[in-house]
Amino acid sequence: MAARSATLSGTSAYELEHVGAIPEIPLERPRRRVYPETGKRVKVNPQTEERLREWARERSAARTVTKQSVSPFAVVGFFCIGIMLVILLASYIQLTELSAESARLETELSELNDTAQKLNIAYTSAFNMAEIESYARNNLGMSEPSSSQIYYLESQSEDRSYILVTEGDGRDFGILTTIMDFFSSLRP
Repeated sequence: MAARSATLSGTSAYELEHVGAIPEIPLERPRRRVYPETGKRVKVNPQTEERLREWARERSAARTVTKQSVSPFAVVGFFCIGIMLVILLASYIQLTELSAESARLETELSELNDTAQKLNIAYTSAFNMAEIESYARNNLGMSEPSSSQIYYLESQSEDRSYILVTEGDGRDFGILTTIMDFFSSLRP
């Protein structure tokens, strides 16, 4: 095995990102390593250092293989947020449509109010009572009644009216209706 020499800083053992960049050191001779935390020089067995390098390689390989997974709760949460956004967008669309229809109906209402006002003016001007009375007296020969033509009727009994019901008018002919009709006919 050919011996290679390499220059390593004292913190190279702690920088695991550069594990592949560390050159191989010959295993025949022990070397001294300085630990920055304590500042002590310690003899390191080449076999131990090789095991440390193997461990660092396995660890860096394990880091690259580690897959990130997405939580199912996050997926369901984003799905629910998406549905809520779609519903919100649909409600804004519906609100816009209703606002446009409301504005159209308000415009139509104001036009109909103007038309009703014009028709009311035309109606009141069409029925001039003086003209109607003049037409009735002159053309139709009508006159106001005299006091001998007016009769007043007085009655001691109450006014009654009877409604004739046929079966096809949709009125309910249940027992309660029959009883109520019977008692209402007994009153004087």
